[in-house]
Amino acid sequence: MMRSERKTEKWKIPGKWTLIFLLILLAFYRYQNILAENYERQVVSWIGQTEKDRTVSAFTEPDEEAYQKGCEALKEAGYEETGKIWLEKRIRSYGIGVFVAAIGILCIVGLLTELHMEKRRKKALDNQLVEKDRELEAKLAENGYSFSSANSINIGRLVPQIVYYVYAYARLYKNGVIAKDEKINVVVPTGNFGNILAAFYAKNMGLPIGKLICASNENKVLFDFFSTGTYDRNREFILTSSPSMDILISSNLERLIYRIAGNDAEANAKLMASLSSEGKYAITDEMKAQLADFYGNYTSEDETASTIKKLYEDTGYIIDTHTAVAAGVYDKYKAATGDTETKTVIASTASPFKFTRSVMDAIDEKYDSMTDFELVDELSKIGNVAVPQAIEEIRNAKVLHDTVCEVEEMPQVVKKFLGV
Repeated sequence: MMRSERKTEKWKIPGKWTLIFLLILLAFYRYQNILAENYERQVVSWIGQTEKDRTVSAFTEPDEEAYQKGCEALKEAGYEETGKIWLEKRIRSYGIGVFVAAIGILCIVGLLTELHMEKRRKKALDNQLVEKDRELEAKLAENGYSFSSANSINIGRLVPQIVYYVYAYARLYKNGVIAKDEKINVVVPTGNFGNILAAFYAKNMGLPIGKLICASNENKVLFDFFSTGTYDRNREFILTSSPSMDILISSNLERLIYRIAGNDAEANAKLMASLSSEGKYAITDEMKAQLADFYGNYTSEDETASTIKKLYEDTGYIIDTHTAVAAGVYDKYKAATGDTETKTVIASTASPFKFTRSVMDAIDEKYDSMTDFELVDELSKIGNVAVPQAIEEIRNAKVLHDTVCEVEEMPQVVKKFLGV
């Protein structure tokens, strides 16, 4: 197995500049204390002056006799701290406030500096990885190998997924659930925007689909895109119980962008270039208007678990975490739009047996102490469904692959596997 997580460098606040800035702040703090003490003596001296003297100058050089009289007057007024009076405290508190604010500014400047440096380090690393990828591609080509992809970035996977929705519509019509040409809604849990793009293609091919409801988990980059028109991957990556949707760069969205950009490859390329360089892009109002058939929302981890539990308690039917995201978003769609009459297909994209621990914990926390295969058997029992054969075979299967490597080691590992 290859571990794709990139090691994150520890943040380093620039030490030299931090020390210099702190020394400047300490010098400023000491200077303002001197000013405060001098100012305090001036004010107290003014209090100790006669009315006649006050009309000449409010704040002249501190007079010792007037200062002592001022202190006595303040003591008589109830201020017990002779000389170091309330005024000095207020002046000093002002200085402390400035000092604290300056420290806060230092932290913000340091953080922004480090973020900028981290961004540059990542960009440099990305460039190095791209260069290594090109070298590896050339090396493999010399030996008759080439890379391909079998996930939803490959159009060869999207084509059969179109059939899902045609088949679902045909079954609904055959069973008398819908009338001829009656529109249905489709809810798809997605991270890479592949399965729902297949539904979009089916709709464009003539299948009567009304709303395409895009369901996201807490990595809600697609929800934000449909809400604002801006795609922004610059955010925290969250590990959820629906890992197939834990994606911040939705590869297939590029295909939709191409369509709403008027099939303009150049305009599409500019937006994707912005995503690569800045981590985000924004579509035009005209393009966003073409997304009217889409509705996006997301469910939190707690909402996902609650959906699994409620459905099981109400019906005895058990769904996996990804399907629960879709079901939860569908509930939000009905609440937001009032559309409760349109027949709706919720795409169940995975088996609960793939995510037994998350599913069983959602139903009841008592299952948390069980082993993985105990959970499989218990899921089969309470759901009244047979354990899939593929999972049965895993029980005693021999471990074939145990290789673990870092990202930068992947080219060497691939070459070792292929013997090139």
